[in-house]
Amino acid sequence: MDVWGEVVVVGEGGERLQTESLRYHDQQRRLSTTAPIHYTAPRIELTGVGLQVDLDKNTLLVKKMSGCCCCRKQRRIRVRIELLFKYLLLLLFV
Repeated sequence: MDVWGEVVVVGEGGERLQTESLRYHDQQRRLSTTAPIHYTAPRIELTGVGLQVDLDKNTLLVKKMSGCCCCRKQRRIRVRIELLFKYLLLLLFV
């Protein structure tokens, strides 16, 4: 499933993912994009290009990170991926 345009996913804890497009791979339970991303949460802010999210492992990988307000070297960040995904599905099917 693909979504595009001004894609914004907001989680319960204040997490926010903004991108131009997002693809959900059902069998692998992964989200991905090759577009620029901006992710904010209460303790972190990331910008970059390209994103892979593994819903089973609960990991987020920014392929080309261009900015991070709290961790320049760390590229894998555990976030509330399940909550982000639930909100994405709600936006798609409402």
